[in-house]
Amino acid sequence: MEEQFLHFIWQYQYFDGGQLLTIDKQNVTVFKPGTRNSDAGPDFEEAKIKIGDIEWSGHVEIHVKSSDWDAHKHSEDRKYDSTILHVVWENDRQIMRSDGTKIPTIALKGLIEPALYDRFKNLVRSPWTIPCQPELNKVNNLTRLSQLDKSLAERLIEKSQAVSKVVEETKGNWEEATYKLMARNFGFKVNGDQFEQLANVTPINIAQKCADNLESLEALFFGQSGLIPQKTKESYSQKLADEYNFISHKHGLIAIKSPHQWKFMRMRPANFPTVRIAQFAGLIHQVRHLFSWILETENVAALHKVLKVRQSAYWQQHYRFGVKAARAVPALGQQSIQNVIINTVVPVLAAYSKAIGDDRYIIRAEKLLQELPAEKNRITKVFSGTNWNASNAFDSQALIQLHNNYCTKKRCLSCNIGVSLMRS
Repeated sequence: MEEQFLHFIWQYQYFDGGQLLTIDKQNVTVFKPGTRNSDAGPDFEEAKIKIGDIEWSGHVEIHVKSSDWDAHKHSEDRKYDSTILHVVWENDRQIMRSDGTKIPTIALKGLIEPALYDRFKNLVRSPWTIPCQPELNKVNNLTRLSQLDKSLAERLIEKSQAVSKVVEETKGNWEEATYKLMARNFGFKVNGDQFEQLANVTPINIAQKCADNLESLEALFFGQSGLIPQKTKESYSQKLADEYNFISHKHGLIAIKSPHQWKFMRMRPANFPTVRIAQFAGLIHQVRHLFSWILETENVAALHKVLKVRQSAYWQQHYRFGVKAARAVPALGQQSIQNVIINTVVPVLAAYSKAIGDDRYIIRAEKLLQELPAEKNRITKVFSGTNWNASNAFDSQALIQLHNNYCTKKRCLSCNIGVSLMRS
């Protein structure tokens, strides 16, 4: 027996409640099962239940066995003292609150239709990547859309929490936090950590001071990255080295000590960190105040216009220092721009919306996702195989969340789709 199944049974009252009795034979009538609690504390809050002749309002805790109460140390936790009913599959011990008073307990074993549990087992033990894949065509569009909305909301919360953590680390400086988040995004998956380190050792105020002169900005970022060649006869590289020496001495800067950590292997030259650093410098040259720019820019077209960064002339002809490319090096591409909007712009808007309690920015974040084309990756491909195609980035982000937080974890009974199949 699984606890999530018992949560489902209690939430929807799918058991024989006609003769519901506590372990000590008191009649139980459920007026309101309570609301699922996703935080620490009892599983269901604000339930209304009549036990014997007394009506109670409080919390309900659910376990497979009653002894799990002590195993989870609830008797030592004052948050559980307001529990009015303990719902279990099997009663194997009388349990107590922290003050020693008994908690009424009901056991559901024998009160549930076996076919319902069989249906649950077929879902959570399914061999498919999407557990409900064979039955997904039975689920109506309204249920699917409601789950997409739920998944997208969860994804934005998760991403905004990551942004809020950076804002907290920068002592509430949204400009600095956005600068660091944008830098990490320019490293994408392969060099994200290295770009984050680059932003950490390159203060935003110094980057902003150098922003008027692109060559000075490149000298700053490449110098701090440790990638400028130590010995070179190339005029561009020597200019950067000289400019960086001046800037670093003036501001007391210390470069990254392990430049070998930058990854070049097994990646397309257009994604080399040298090219991305040049493009990041190009962005800061255009937009000194990234956070303010994000707040003021209302649609994808305007974001795209600025983010389509064409790096300086040297980096249009080189992938690495001193090595000329066979053909022109492209600007930041369409997919990369989409990635930046999804993974930096949208989360920043969502986090700021929550921080100031203004829904305008979360609404704009969702609107941006609806304007962007759907992502194409292994997860969206799996859903496409079930004839569930993402129409835009709103859908694809929601499907990624659905896959990662529900399907792979077999949390079918927390998913609107799984619940609808169980209830059908």
